[in-house]
Amino acid sequence: MKRKSHKLKVALLLTSTTVLAPKTAYGETIGNDLDVVSKDNNAKSQLPLAKDIDVTNDSLEDDLVSISQPESVNTPELGNQTQEIKLNTLNPNQQVTKNQYNCNPSFIKDIEFTNPDFLIPESTVDAEFTKLFSSEMEVKNQEYCQPDNVAKPEFASPQIQQNFSLNREGGKQTFSISNSQPEFTATGVNRQLAEEKLVDNNVQDSNFIKPPTVAVNQKVNPFTTTFPLNGMTVNHLKESELSVETNFGDEINTTFDYNGLFKIDNQIRESLTKDNIFTLEQTGSYIQLQTIRTRNEVTLTTKEPQTLLGTEIQLSLTASCLFGTGNSNQQCTYTPGLFTDKDSIDPDTLLPRRIIQTSNVGDILTPESIAAIREPGFQSGANGQNVGVDIFFSNSGGFFGNNQSSRSSVRREENNRNSPAGFYSTVRQIVRANDKEAVIGRTVRGFGFIANDKNALLNSAVQLSGLILPDMVPEIEGSGNPVNTNINQNLFLAANNVRLPANSFTFYHGGVGRAQTPLSGGSLNQLPPGIFDSVWIGVSPVTKRSLSNSSRYETIGSRQVLASAGGEGGVESNVNLTSLVNGQAFSNSNLDNFYGQVYLTMFNQEANFISTSKYTEDINYYPHISISGNITGYNDVWRYYGGIIGGEKLNAYIGTDYTKNTLNGWNYSVGGIFYTNPDTDYYSQVQGSVSKTFTLGGNNNLVLSSGLNYALNRKMEIGGTIFDSPASSVTLGARANLGSFSLGLVNYFDGILPNSIGNTLLADLTIKFSENFILSAYYTPINENSSRSRYGVQAQFKFGDNDKSSSLNLSWTNNEYDFGSDPGGNKLDVSNNVFKVLFKSSL
Repeated sequence: MKRKSHKLKVALLLTSTTVLAPKTAYGETIGNDLDVVSKDNNAKSQLPLAKDIDVTNDSLEDDLVSISQPESVNTPELGNQTQEIKLNTLNPNQQVTKNQYNCNPSFIKDIEFTNPDFLIPESTVDAEFTKLFSSEMEVKNQEYCQPDNVAKPEFASPQIQQNFSLNREGGKQTFSISNSQPEFTATGVNRQLAEEKLVDNNVQDSNFIKPPTVAVNQKVNPFTTTFPLNGMTVNHLKESELSVETNFGDEINTTFDYNGLFKIDNQIRESLTKDNIFTLEQTGSYIQLQTIRTRNEVTLTTKEPQTLLGTEIQLSLTASCLFGTGNSNQQCTYTPGLFTDKDSIDPDTLLPRRIIQTSNVGDILTPESIAAIREPGFQSGANGQNVGVDIFFSNSGGFFGNNQSSRSSVRREENNRNSPAGFYSTVRQIVRANDKEAVIGRTVRGFGFIANDKNALLNSAVQLSGLILPDMVPEIEGSGNPVNTNINQNLFLAANNVRLPANSFTFYHGGVGRAQTPLSGGSLNQLPPGIFDSVWIGVSPVTKRSLSNSSRYETIGSRQVLASAGGEGGVESNVNLTSLVNGQAFSNSNLDNFYGQVYLTMFNQEANFISTSKYTEDINYYPHISISGNITGYNDVWRYYGGIIGGEKLNAYIGTDYTKNTLNGWNYSVGGIFYTNPDTDYYSQVQGSVSKTFTLGGNNNLVLSSGLNYALNRKMEIGGTIFDSPASSVTLGARANLGSFSLGLVNYFDGILPNSIGNTLLADLTIKFSENFILSAYYTPINENSSRSRYGVQAQFKFGDNDKSSSLNLSWTNNEYDFGSDPGGNKLDVSNNVFKVLFKSSL
């Protein structure tokens, strides 16, 4: 029972997590513009109670990507022409967007939970719609396809669109594309790119049909140049982006976060060799400035009304001396001299810190002391001689409640600290194609700092790897056949499906990929897969947790005497007193000429017992090496990965996951990851999910889904004590997407898997009033977790009609924390409101 109470106290304190309410996807939604990707280890994050849906672009790129576009094409808007490559959350209830023509899963589910905020013991996190940093499960976006969606792709180039044909004869779908590769003049300059300037006049024309030239940005398909960079999405058209967010609310400090990306330089060069190898080389440099969470502190203060009992004991026993130093005519003390130093009483515990011994048994009394002792009332002696016992205890026990209150109160305060971080990154991507296949090589190098980083020296040394390791330059064989620049889209999807450690900073990332270019007339589901393998070196957050407890009394009013009695006298009195010291008993019945004093006073005092628990998370960044690869097919993705994370203990891991979509609306996902030294953030788990989309006509559909996540060894260890940390879940959900409305319902079942999240039923509603305004709300009628968010509302505004338009996100959540009951049976809980304002703009 005692252990259970202790765990409850910890639970009360450590429930500062957040539940992400869904961001419902819509066809042609503006949600992508309203989201902000940044780093923040608020790790509030995390539980898939309501998965964080980052609504992406509603138009996917074609299975074949034309690198160059005709001069007549205006500057492309990324949101209107290509899929924005972004680390998004998989929601099995996500609506199929109306322009989503292919079934390529651009990102697949990443099952690694990296949030530091699953707090003990039962942590269902608070709902929030938009986070600067998704500190919980990083999950990749998974698009869903339906038979009706396998239609004529929308190509970025109108010329390619006109030359595309799709046949559905005999139930088999085939495609054909007329050769739209660039035509070249005898001098080796592409007529489509005639206005481009040569990069290197010294290049020998004997090796090139088209020497390396700087491409016009508007003529290059942005889908081919899009890549993730430290949590943000970059392509050759992006100039800069800035997002700022402020968080404030009840009992939480106001924080200000920012995340900015600024392009320093970007250039794309194209060339064509005489052995028909087409090369597109992209180089760029960027500066990122942002804030990251480095400390989270939650303080729980409980005030319990009590009535304290106090006692004062005063006694002495003197008689004729029986010891060798005295004679029978002298008086000796038969009790030790013990006195409470009332000035030493601790104001927090109300207990004395010092009891003074003033005399020993057998000490001879002075005549002055003998005379003083015989005065009425308790007397201890005279002229500095003190004999007898005078003990005062102001807190010898108590009981719950007092005249002021019979109910305890609880207060929860949260204080977060952010630190600035800055990184300079360079990017080099090389795409080469011949008549049969295409290859890609990508190299990212990063250099920067994290303020207040205790591992600054070690991390700086690791940064040198970016200078030592080579650029990834892919190799491909030339031939006498004309080059085919309609490159298989799976090549670029595979490059961006690589598993990058969540919430981390890149020092070096190098990888190569390959994909065959299909011939016209092939079946869509026979589109060759893309393969990409890479190595990543950087730093990742590792959280150190600590827990401290303190308590004190706060007195109210003065002491009230409950009872007081006593007396004194000698042989002729009725005083009966026995003193037992070191095994020797002295009683007035066997002492001559004795004199005894006995006084006892009992009193009470009203007070509040104030207990404080402080839970602290300190987030530091440690070196991390990861090797990963994937095979991205037309409708499935298989990823494999492994690595080592630094820290006080090295934590090696290995994992894999597989996701598949079918043309009839089924989606399957399964995966697992295993760690050698699991902790709260990096732990072994196995997950799986299945969903089915039913078309209701038009842009309406119904999605049924179920998921399972089994956390094998997630634990929280603080000061050598291991606490339960629930993370397993079994879910069943449904979502109806009806025009501008989306209604979702998901239930989490407790008790099926060990260490499971409590029973929870979550309902959410999203209404798209226009392309520039979306309103969402959620409510949890059932939530048996100790930390929960009952309801919340979010409004998203977009100021413009393209992806570069500024956006404003306003959200409010109401959070509840259940701390059990006080000794009087009264429920202890806290409810507070948290507000967020997020603004994003492309400068």
